[in-house]
Amino acid sequence: MDIAPVERMELLELLKKQQKVLELLAERLEPAAPAAPERPAAPAPGPIDWQAVTGEERRRLLRGLADFVDGLVHHYRLQLAILPCWWRHADAIEELSALWQVRQETFKAGVRPGAAMSWQDTLYKARDRTANILSSCREGHVEAVLPLWMNDGIKAELDAFIAGQR
Repeated sequence: MDIAPVERMELLELLKKQQKVLELLAERLEPAAPAAPERPAAPAPGPIDWQAVTGEERRRLLRGLADFVDGLVHHYRLQLAILPCWWRHADAIEELSALWQVRQETFKAGVRPGAAMSWQDTLYKARDRTANILSSCREGHVEAVLPLWMNDGIKAELDAFIAGQR
């Protein structure tokens, strides 16, 4: 079957248009694969004092910590140890941010090769401590801080004890 040059050009143009339509349909049906997650931001160079850090610095550190924890949970399959409400527990934030800093130090340039095994040991100790912190939240978040820890009578006894010390 011979195709005239004019018809050939028209068919090629039609095929190009149809190809574009097919590509658009494919994009809608199969969204592009998500971009690889970025490495979490580096934590502060020294221990993070969560009681002192505020404002933009606190938000930056919490975002970096959240990214680190998300990657950690998925990489090491820690969904049963680190529960989604970890960020609601100050002690879990402290534990996980310390782990974050250990990881940063372990994998920076010039660190001895054995540091990676030390990281693994630290990771599993932190996993167990974090799981313990979050153990009350197996069926959903449970606020672990009681509204009243020490009543006024016990505070008065403590004050008298302190005052009586030599």
